[in-house]
Amino acid sequence: MADYETEMTTRYRDSDAMGHVNNAVYSSFMEHAATSFVAELLDVPIDDVPLAIVRLELDFERQIEIGDEVTSAVSIAEIGDRSLTFEHELRVDGATAASATAVRVAMDDDREGAMPVPDEWRDRIAAYRD
Repeated sequence: MADYETEMTTRYRDSDAMGHVNNAVYSSFMEHAATSFVAELLDVPIDDVPLAIVRLELDFERQIEIGDEVTSAVSIAEIGDRSLTFEHELRVDGATAASATAVRVAMDDDREGAMPVPDEWRDRIAAYRD
């Protein structure tokens, strides 16, 4: 069960030379869901979400094509000292197209280094799950 889901329609510019959605776009769809979820959870503008991906493991299961309606689902699987581990899934017509695990670190105010995950974030995540 995902913590958050968002819908998007693929566009021509998402495609590669073979006419499929380019592999890099899969991670962009996933990142959009994660940042939207965290922005909503923390009640801040999306550009104020100070998270940076430090690890991404992405498994492709099927092609996504131009015009497909894509569901991008995300859950926060683990909260570390300085990081959040997200589980992602992209679906088209209910079928999984890709899944991923992404580790994002909380960035300090200057966005130059990792900082401990704020207690406020932990509290909001816990409250959301309850």
